[in-house]
Amino acid sequence: MLCKVLTVITPITILIAACSGSVQGPQGDPDSDDPREAKTDPKTGLPTFNPAEPCRVAVPMRRLTETQYRNAVAEVFKGQAVLPQDFALPKLGSPESGFSSDPNYNAVDLAAAREFNSASIDIPITVVSKLATLLPCSSTPSESCAQQFIAEYGRRAFRRALTDREKGNLLKAFKLGTGTSAFSDGIAAVVSNLLQSPQFLYEYEVGDPVQGEDKILRLRGHEIAARLAFTLWDSSPDESLLAAAEANDLSSSDGIREQADRMLKDPRARSALVRFVREWTHFEVPKVGDRSDPAFNQALATGVQSEFDDFVARMFLDDNGSLEKLLTSPENFRNATVSKFYADNGGLGPRSGLLTQPALLTGFAGPGDTSPIRRSVFVRHKLTCEDFPPPPNDAADVEAKLPLPADASQRDRSVERNKSTRCSGCHTLIDPLGFGFESFDELGRYRTNLANGKRIDSSGDVIGPVSDDLAGTFDTLPTLGSRLAKSPRVQACVSRQLFRFSYGRLDGDGDSCATQGLAKRVLAEKLSLREFVLGFVTADEFRFRRAE
Repeated sequence: MLCKVLTVITPITILIAACSGSVQGPQGDPDSDDPREAKTDPKTGLPTFNPAEPCRVAVPMRRLTETQYRNAVAEVFKGQAVLPQDFALPKLGSPESGFSSDPNYNAVDLAAAREFNSASIDIPITVVSKLATLLPCSSTPSESCAQQFIAEYGRRAFRRALTDREKGNLLKAFKLGTGTSAFSDGIAAVVSNLLQSPQFLYEYEVGDPVQGEDKILRLRGHEIAARLAFTLWDSSPDESLLAAAEANDLSSSDGIREQADRMLKDPRARSALVRFVREWTHFEVPKVGDRSDPAFNQALATGVQSEFDDFVARMFLDDNGSLEKLLTSPENFRNATVSKFYADNGGLGPRSGLLTQPALLTGFAGPGDTSPIRRSVFVRHKLTCEDFPPPPNDAADVEAKLPLPADASQRDRSVERNKSTRCSGCHTLIDPLGFGFESFDELGRYRTNLANGKRIDSSGDVIGPVSDDLAGTFDTLPTLGSRLAKSPRVQACVSRQLFRFSYGRLDGDGDSCATQGLAKRVLAEKLSLREFVLGFVTADEFRFRRAE
């Protein structure tokens, strides 16, 4: 009877969720004529920030990512629900913002609808099997007990108290259960409805109009709680956060900070912030076999990713972690496998935080050689937010046909590459910076000579950067890292990346009061990266939404 009940209700509810996927929230306007954006800061190239003006940004409605969905199901049903073993949500293309929270990347197409439908049939069965734990009154089943389940778990699923109408609709679903298993079948029908409701599947923000500010909505307490939870935990609010919202404790920066500070001490914050930096840096540790050197085995691949994640977590969650340390830290590796491998293979070399993380150096390399191009584009695109056009479709063919000797160095390749006017426009800017990484090979091992015995010249040059303070030569990566960390452009870029991560969209000109404002308030004051995150969620704009 249970499967029959679920089969009856799911086509209707999944249609609601799928249709909601086509409803996009307000988007940022890159052509905004907001007077706050009238002046430009010559140091950063970005519009100036006026702290006297309220900052308001547009935020689209976001469907939960697969990670957020899994975490939310666990949170709502207190760890008792079990997802189908093969549950996996499809991804649509590449996220425009660069982050997996991008709404277009998580739109509900037919394949996603099928996954949600399947989950809404399987998960309720596991919930019902744990009713003795989740719903003590189920030992003497009754309609009032079902109403208790609807109120408690509906609140957890919708991240707020349910309206009378919502309770009534869920009670109707409960009454679909009949026969000897009517109660458990009815509860399963309620769970199925909850899992497919837009209020669960989306960060669903309504807000209240703000007097004197056209098209500006002040988020309600439960909406701020959801923003906090999905930003800092990739999950639904816990009971403490829901209670804070209901007590109106999230109506001020101080109230939000108290909760956010607590949340950053929770292990869930580590996972969310590691995802932020992984997606921001946008590299993948190669699979075993993707590098020609057999030294790159599974233990090393796992070790460098673990080392990267631990380093990132320390930088963002420890009180003394800072942007400067993120880019210049000389500390040695803490992962035993990684530390031994690199100590035994060339030594550790001059460490410079993120720039010399083996996972990143290996991810931005070729199968059997370094890639100054990829390493340079990472710095210019991800750390300074400089736009670079994609390479032409025949770039690999052009590269393969360069007239080079067998032992050509990367500098030799660059000389030949830049003889072509098709290539030189970009590569005269890209290659010199990338040469600064040449002391680290395709597995991130430190070296002073090439395989042919030639001495490596690992000096670099930042030519034609987006900000003049970044220009010039450097002899080591720590020198480059220090220059980057002190640059207002990099500080603004980091805040733009957090904006994109949290709001699921690219920032436009009209958002600079948020992105540059955060850089000015936190990063430029040399506060910790933990304070940087707290500064983002306690900023005035976090409590509002521009409706467009």
